[in-house]
Amino acid sequence: MKLGIVTFHRAINYGAVLQTYALQQTLFELGIDNEVIDYRSEKIERLYKIFTPLLSNIKNLSVYPRAKKKIEFDSFLKKYIKLSNGYREKKELEKIETDYDAFITGSDQVWCEKCAREDSTYFLDFINNSKKKYSYAASIGKSAVSEDLQEKYEKFLKDYSLVSIREASSKELMQQCKKENVNVHIDPTLLLNKEKWNRVAKKQANKGEYILLYTVLGQYKLYEFANQLSKKTGLPIIYLNEAMLNRVKGYKYKVGVSPEEFVGYFANAKYVVTNSFHGTAFSIIYHKKFFVEIEAVGRKNIRSEELMEKLGLSERNINCIDIERYDKEIDWMSVDGILENERKESKDYLRRISDLCL
Repeated sequence: MKLGIVTFHRAINYGAVLQTYALQQTLFELGIDNEVIDYRSEKIERLYKIFTPLLSNIKNLSVYPRAKKKIEFDSFLKKYIKLSNGYREKKELEKIETDYDAFITGSDQVWCEKCAREDSTYFLDFINNSKKKYSYAASIGKSAVSEDLQEKYEKFLKDYSLVSIREASSKELMQQCKKENVNVHIDPTLLLNKEKWNRVAKKQANKGEYILLYTVLGQYKLYEFANQLSKKTGLPIIYLNEAMLNRVKGYKYKVGVSPEEFVGYFANAKYVVTNSFHGTAFSIIYHKKFFVEIEAVGRKNIRSEELMEKLGLSERNINCIDIERYDKEIDWMSVDGILENERKESKDYLRRISDLCL
């Protein structure tokens, strides 16, 4: 059996590329041959276009970290991800249906119209045989959509053989789209334990303990909380952020970080302060004392909120934490027990796809 994965593997985004790696590795561990379909959506790639060919052009400080980051991500894909031939036009994908026994829409927000730039390829609409269409932990990124968008989802999902989503809050939406028996599974990054992630993690050059700050959404109280934590612990703050201007005084900024370094920063942190879903996920994988801001500027981080509720970690929301109790222990035995059950259910689902396609 050979399976093709369609996902946001080319996005210059840590969560996107690391969930791609994790899903592929899990399938390999289950004995399922697979490769990531190297579809390069023009609309998505346009977001990451480097406007200068000169990486060494220090006159444009805002371009430098983005250019460096792209080089690092391309290197990661080449080293760690098994890719198909490259496809830049959707019509090319129509020719590959017979090359695979099944296709999986991978995780991340592949069914979010804004993230996918309205590219319906991520609904596998280039596949005619419905018996070949599956998803794993696909995310819409919201629990409600407009009536017009609901009709689109209904159209695109009606012939999927099995549907797996990442957020339980989207299950009702799936039912409104007349899709029953929808499965809810954990993000692929959580399928691998810390020992497996250590194969990727790059050891950091900095010495000593530190607080890791990682944001992907606009923050309300995150900086204030990180500063308070730094005062309490006496530890410096390392901030994974591309900003070259308007920096927060006192933070040690790390820009253009590779995916391997990203994992390494979480592996070696003493504390983590974040408003990112994958920041939350890697904090849990590495058993870090972490703090999450759920209410971010622009939107609520329902993905982190649901994950924390599922694992009994809701109290890690910074709005629920008294800074005086910053060092409170986490019951990792309980967390790992729940996580192992989730991993088992996810792997059973992936095996079921394999069995149906034999």
